[in-house]
Amino acid sequence: MADEPVRRVGAVALREFEPRDRDAFLAMYAHSAFQGRVGVGGAEAAALFDTFLSWRHASSRENVQLVIADRDDRLIGDVGVRLAGGAASIGIDLHPDHWGRHRLAIDCLRAAEALARTLGAECIVAETRADDSLTARLATWLGASEVPAAEPGSRRWRKMLD
Repeated sequence: MADEPVRRVGAVALREFEPRDRDAFLAMYAHSAFQGRVGVGGAEAAALFDTFLSWRHASSRENVQLVIADRDDRLIGDVGVRLAGGAASIGIDLHPDHWGRHRLAIDCLRAAEALARTLGAECIVAETRADDSLTARLATWLGASEVPAAEPGSRRWRKMLD
């Protein structure tokens, strides 16, 4: 995967993380609106970036996190797949300046779903906070059905893959 070309998804590209993405990634996680929604920042965000960067060189690609890059190849978010036991957890983060771009989010999540298939997943799952109505809408638009959540205060969706 590290040698794969950039994937075009509508007006954006999905590509592997590179060291040059660090500042934009940390700025996204430091944004006050993002902080209020995700609650990860500072050293934790830097460690997360280093993890994503290391995944591109892993011999086993059970975890894949891709940059969502605009037309100028600047990071505006990221989308990922975590494979475990036939199930792929997918997720997306967009910079707050791009919140509300539902078509962008759906297209990137569909690309993550296709990647999950390529990795051998039998189903995709997504889990969010119980009050996250936007992610609930995205999961529904992707064709996922709500299933019992593993954690109190969260919601979980599942979609079987063909």
